[in-house]
Amino acid sequence: MQVLIAIKVFYTIASILLEGGGSVKKIDVKKSRWTLLDDAEISLVVSLIFETKYNSVSIGGAKMGRLQWKRVYDPVEDVDGTRMLIDRLWPRGLKKELAQIDEWPKEISPTTELRRSYHRGEIDFQAFSKAYQMELEENSGVLEFISMLRNGLENGNITLVYGSKNPDQSHVIVLQRYLEEHLK
Repeated sequence: MQVLIAIKVFYTIASILLEGGGSVKKIDVKKSRWTLLDDAEISLVVSLIFETKYNSVSIGGAKMGRLQWKRVYDPVEDVDGTRMLIDRLWPRGLKKELAQIDEWPKEISPTTELRRSYHRGEIDFQAFSKAYQMELEENSGVLEFISMLRNGLENGNITLVYGSKNPDQSHVIVLQRYLEEHLK
């Protein structure tokens, strides 16, 4: 049902955005004019609608549960399946009963030193990303985590939850890319 709704939403958006010659366009609200979407923007729209919300992991050709990502403060849903907190610190102001966390693999999050350096502004996001990527590659606990994910996805959905308000500038996006590469 959700996928059908997503497809309808996508086609509705696409039909609204199509204008002459089949070019997909977007409106620049500040300038009140249409501009062409480039291939990266089109890809982003498609991935936002389908891959992020409805991604299913396929291992060895067998259909698996979905690996989902969301803020720990968002409401718990039945489709979440197993909920894993991927932060080293417990989210502020959140009671454990409300979070409904099943697993808390702290070992896959950035080290305290790296996290503090980034939050203090001693390093920028690019340096943080590279350092965290190195930590993931050198961390034997990550292999165990990936194995746990694979086994868990055989039984249903897994939702990786985090506290960050801005996941695109946090360890979340680095971990997401790493897992996408290593869960293939």
